[in-house]
Order: sequence, then structure tokens, then C-alpha cells
Amino acid sequence: MAKKENLIHPKYCFKDMPLDKDEAIADYRLWQMKIHGSTVYGEVLLPNGSYKAPRPLIIFFHGFPGGHRSEDIASALRRAGCVAICPNHRGAWGSQGKFLISNCVEDAMTIARWYHDPKHAEEYHINPDLIFLAGHSMGGNTCINAAKELPWLKGIILLAPGNMYVSMKKDPKAMDNLLKVGAPMLNCDGPAALKKDLEEHPEYDFVQAYEALKDMNICLCLGSQDPLDYKATIQPLWDQLKDHKTKARQKKKVFPCGHGFCNARIAVTRYIAEFVKDVCEA
Repeated sequence: MAKKENLIHPKYCFKDMPLDKDEAIADYRLWQMKIHGSTVYGEVLLPNGSYKAPRPLIIFFHGFPGGHRSEDIASALRRAGCVAICPNHRGAWGSQGKFLISNCVEDAMTIARWYHDPKHAEEYHINPDLIFLAGHSMGGNTCINAAKELPWLKGIILLAPGNMYVSMKKDPKAMDNLLKVGAPMLNCDGPAALKKDLEEHPEYDFVQAYEALKDMNICLCLGSQDPLDYKATIQPLWDQLKDHKTKARQKKKVFPCGHGFCNARIAVTRYIAEFVKDVCEA
């Protein structure tokens, strides 16, 4: 077992760790996986060889295509000692297949389960018991609803999570507006298909995740100037979690920024890195 202090080093989020001459350099590789016959593309970020013990894995899920991505945070956590995988969902940014919210959730479960298998985790020197899901906006919806089926996850990291089911119910035109931005990056059958997909999954409403997530490690990051209605989307679930006594680390912080955390990305990254360190080294 590695010494605790050698597992995660948040101080290296924003600087490169010195290497001995015989240690492997940090690197990235193109990544792909077949899911129901469709190839999902992405990248995997690998920490340098100074980290000896098998690594925590953070799987980063993007928001609605056309919006912000999280590769900068993934790269920072790679420097701190994590393996990071950044997949493009089916039908998004060149990945094969059709884009649907339910497919995003299934993609997340499939990828996480693959690396939870020790024989697959070995490929990237991953500790299969230290797997986290992370997601921004729609990616938060992906994480919450995938995590309900993955009780062995070490934790989930939510950045301004978008409750897609509640948002659609509040504003039926929301999907149309998202597609105006995301259409060039998507292979989907239009807003009607996406709405139908959500209507068929009322269980995607975050409040229904309580029983599955009540004892899971959770890091929730919100923006004080985000136009998302947190009171309708994430707060009902968080209120339930607050009232439950658990040994899990469940922490929330509101940062002085908007939906993209553009005014606070360094602070957010450090907050996440400390969460991962605390959970992994508990």
C-alpha cells in the first residue's frame, strides 16, 4: 500500500512535478470504446511516473455539446496524480451513434464499469476502487443518474449540475435553445427526440437520486451568478442529503462566478483536488 502522502498532491495542480531521469513523463493518449456498436472517442490523461501506487480515475463528462468542457480541470488533476478520461458521448463531437440524454447516462455507466474491472484498470495503472465521475452542467445530470447504478464509486464531482428533466418541464423550449448552439456538434434526431427521451425518464429528476446517493462522497460546486434555478434543480436533493447522517464526505461550495466558473476555475480546481485527496486518503 502506498504511503498516503504519495497518493494525491493538490499543490501540483498548477505546476509540473520534478522528475527523476528514469521516471516516465506525463502524457496523453487518444482513447476510444465501443458502446452498443458505436465508437465513443476521447482522450486519457496520464500522470508522470513519480506516482508509484495505482492511480485514482476521474471520468469527466461534458455538458451539452457546444458549451464549455473541463479539460483544464482534468489536466490539473492529472498533474496532482489522477488518471483522467474525457469521453465525447455517443453522437457528440464526432463519436458515433445517436445523442440522447439516456445514452449519456449509459455511456457513463459503461465506461466506469469497464475500469472497475481490475484487468482493464491495469492498462492505465488505475486503482479500480478509486473511481470518480465528474461533470459540468448536463454532465452533472450524467454523473448523478449513472451513480445511482454504481454504488461502488468512490465519489461524484458536480459542477453546476443541470437537472435536464426539471429544466425541460419548466421550459419546454429549453431543448430547442440548446440545440441551436449544439447542433453542429451533434448527431441527433432533433429537439422532439430529446424531449421524448427525457419524458420517458422521469427518474432523472435529481430528487429521486437520494436513496442511491445518500452515503456517497459528493463534491458540489455552484456559481453565485449562474442563471440556473438551483432551488428547483439541485437544492431539493441537497436538502435531503443534509438531513441524513452519513460518514461520507458531502461538501458544497458556492463560488463567485457564472455557469462556466470562468471567474473561479483555479479555486474550483483546488477545491475538487482537495476533495479527491481527502476521500482517497481517508
